[in-house]
Amino acid sequence: MDKNFLSTLGLARRAGKLLLGVESIQKYRKPVALLIYASDASPRVKRSLSGRTEPFLSPELTKEQLGRAVGCKEAAVIAVTDAGFAGMIRNKLELQEENA
Repeated sequence: MDKNFLSTLGLARRAGKLLLGVESIQKYRKPVALLIYASDASPRVKRSLSGRTEPFLSPELTKEQLGRAVGCKEAAVIAVTDAGFAGMIRNKLELQEENA
């Protein structure tokens, strides 16, 4: 996984532009810019957020890897609340896929 992508996630967390976990995302009343699911997120997690209309990504990161990138033990799903960070994350993942 591209370190630039992971460091952008960490930067977004430090800037207060990430929500971690299903409950915090469900409590957030505004639309989020991007949902990111861990590759091993349970179907229950995905179902619980299936009514959300935001775009989502599911990179090849486990819950542990995704959590480590944002400074916690595990994260099955995170939401990016800022459009600028969401765009940067999408661009970094697209560049990574092109170079693979």
